[in-house]
Amino acid sequence: MPRRSFVSLIIFGLILTVSLAAQNKPEAPEFSVKEHYTKYEYRIPMRDGVHLFTAVYLPKDGSRSYPFLINRTPYSVRPYGVDRYREQLGPSPDFDKTGYIFVMQDVRGRYLSEGKFVEMTPHIDAKKSKQDVDDSTDLYDTIDWLLKNNGNAGIWGISYPGFYTSASIIDSHPALKAASPQAPMTDLFMGDDAYHGGAFMLAANFGFYSSFQPQDNPQLPPKTFVPFDFGTQDGYEFYLNAGPLANLGKLLAGKSVLWDDQIHHDVYDEYWKARNLAPHLKNIHCAVLTVGGWFDAEDLQGPFSTFHAIDKNNPAIFNALVVGPWVHGGWYRYEGNHLGRVDFASNTADYYRKNILFPFFEQYLKGMGDAKLPKEH
Repeated sequence: MPRRSFVSLIIFGLILTVSLAAQNKPEAPEFSVKEHYTKYEYRIPMRDGVHLFTAVYLPKDGSRSYPFLINRTPYSVRPYGVDRYREQLGPSPDFDKTGYIFVMQDVRGRYLSEGKFVEMTPHIDAKKSKQDVDDSTDLYDTIDWLLKNNGNAGIWGISYPGFYTSASIIDSHPALKAASPQAPMTDLFMGDDAYHGGAFMLAANFGFYSSFQPQDNPQLPPKTFVPFDFGTQDGYEFYLNAGPLANLGKLLAGKSVLWDDQIHHDVYDEYWKARNLAPHLKNIHCAVLTVGGWFDAEDLQGPFSTFHAIDKNNPAIFNALVVGPWVHGGWYRYEGNHLGRVDFASNTADYYRKNILFPFFEQYLKGMGDAKLPKEH
């Protein structure tokens, strides 16, 4: 098959502002998940004996078969309990209404999943035993357990779950047919999250790690989230008065290990190089749709690094990139018709969800026609 590069590059507006101020939120869905789906909870065994907590939402309409659509996350698959349901399951309400088997999994070492959490788990290219595990083996084993050699599967996620999407599709399971890494962290030092152009992203990093902390054992998330108390509404004042970076670690009540990794590795050393996912994005056999936003202050570089690495190493697959005038994850949360006072005169995110993302998964997971995504040879 000749090498083809499929690029869907959607540019809706000029970069006129980097304000994170209001984009209109879509209206709350009227569709009832509980009315149309039955929820199950499992602890799926991995090859090394670790069990990963997984919630599965199965359509009640059993008149036809459905593909699996998976989301792997370090943020918890709440709410927990087979009698407690999420309000939305897929990347947009269209997915819920048309029917998929939705799978949501706590990754290793997070919430009710066993194992040890590792920040952006380095991929192991040459695995020598069942103890050599990473996110690609965890998705492979999950699909194997779920499908029992029957059916198609896809995966998607935004930000950290976007990284898990990219990392999980390496050495793809044969049943994996489609993936959409969205705002994926790819290289935390070279432009994603931790360091931008060599500059440490102080407020963004401390704001994240003050709530995203390690766990000692499987545990439910707190019923009520208690945010870190900065003691002031003035962020500049807080960081100015904090003094040296070491002082900030002391404020995290003995749970600063993930924050410490960020500040102690202040050059591009082996810690960061091992976590650069781009060189490992090989042996991918599914269609890939990578998504990003021009106004993403956290992971603007990740989508481009991911797309180009996949394009270079996997020339035989469908590989596309979508970029619009959105903040971090804005294509999921908002209509995308404006950013601050800048009016795009179009619901760009709504258009993307209905005319690009949904047709992409419908085509590659259900065989429903041709999504006719723009492409460039």
